[in-house]
Amino acid sequence: MAAMAKRERMEAVFAGKDVDRPPFSLWYHFGLQHGSGCDFARAQRDFYEAYNLDWLKMMSDYPYPFPEGVSDCSTPESLMKLDRFDIEESPYQEQLAAWDMISKEIGDQAFCVDTVFNPWNVARRSLVKEKMASYMRDDPKTLHHALEVITENMIAYCRSVIEHGADGLFISVPASAEYVTYEQYQTFMKPYDIKLFQAVKAFAPVVIAHIHGNALYFIDVIQTYPTDAISWADRAAGPGLAETRQMYGGVLMGGIDHTDFGLTSISALQAQALEAIRVGGNQRFILAPGCSIPTDTFPEVIRGVCAAAGINCDDRPLRVPC
Repeated sequence: MAAMAKRERMEAVFAGKDVDRPPFSLWYHFGLQHGSGCDFARAQRDFYEAYNLDWLKMMSDYPYPFPEGVSDCSTPESLMKLDRFDIEESPYQEQLAAWDMISKEIGDQAFCVDTVFNPWNVARRSLVKEKMASYMRDDPKTLHHALEVITENMIAYCRSVIEHGADGLFISVPASAEYVTYEQYQTFMKPYDIKLFQAVKAFAPVVIAHIHGNALYFIDVIQTYPTDAISWADRAAGPGLAETRQMYGGVLMGGIDHTDFGLTSISALQAQALEAIRVGGNQRFILAPGCSIPTDTFPEVIRGVCAAAGINCDDRPLRVPC
């Protein structure tokens, strides 16, 4: 088969067609949430171009906003103040500015997806933090109110990033025992996930569920969430690619262990990539790590994995001269 263009390759994967080779990408957190969307977009673009990646997963590190006049949602009174807000006038406006730049500069050549956190994780990461366990145990009514509002706002956010140029959504779902018991998952996570996934499936070209964690409620997600693809730590958490192929008909994304990526030899990572390509095949498979790789990973490690994936990035500049 003739070599395919980057966007052509990804579109073929999601259409269930044969590709010349599985597309590959990887990602890490840039730590730029203090800065502008333009600065963030430049970092993402430079990372994509430095390694000649097949597609881009835009990270999402800007915070969900507190209610007006509130800086701590540790009390029920503060959490009950959550309400709908204008995405364009929130901290997410920087993410939208980044999408304007990315879609203009590389959108024609590469498939680009936005990272989205599910409502439960938005509440935990941005708002209630260490109080999540006590809210689930002692004040479920207030938490349900918050999750309802967050879900509606995240649906609006997802619609906005698609309108600003994203090709799809990569929604992180920590459906795993180290975060919630199965009963808590069924009560506080899954209902809002289903509402979110069903809503965005109506307007997003591609919806990917990233099942995050090491003790996954895997079957629940793959059998009940409306998705085009799933991403998970197949090596660190399981199940493996071959087993999952028997259970799920969509696109599989994985094959490389992210946990000690930066401290794993290039040859070992290349062996993982080659084995994953053999098992995943040339249909409905995207080669990727199971989650974000460490930010301090050295470039030669990433270039080595790119080479195993079939990408030539040795002649790419690592930095633009000042």
